[in-house]
Parts: sequence; structure tokens; C-alpha cells
Amino acid sequence: MEFKKYEDLTLADNFMFCKVFTRYEALCKKLVEVILGRKVDHIVDWNREWVMGRGKYF
Repeated sequence: MEFKKYEDLTLADNFMFCKVFTRYEALCKKLVEVILGRKVDHIVDWNREWVMGRGKYF
């Protein structure tokens, strides 16, 4: 598996996407609003990525 340098990561990379949107709740909320096309009052479960079926974070 080849890894990118941190400086070469973009928001399209899963690591950077998760890093940004778990650190900046307001940005996460805005993205959800854009995707849904409506206002969101607040984010309830704002956490790291969960792998379904594995029962743990990764």
C-alpha cells in the first residue's frame, strides 16, 4: 500500500475528509445542509468514522 505525503492530501482523501469534518462541527453542519438542501439545527452524532459490522472505530 502506498501512502501519500500529508502535504499532498486533499479533501477527497478519506483521512483528510474525516480529520476536517470531525474537527470543525460548523463546516460539517454546512456540508450536511448542502447535501440535504435544507437547514440543519445541529449534528447529534458527530464522531469518527464507524465501520459497520466490525463493531469498532478505525
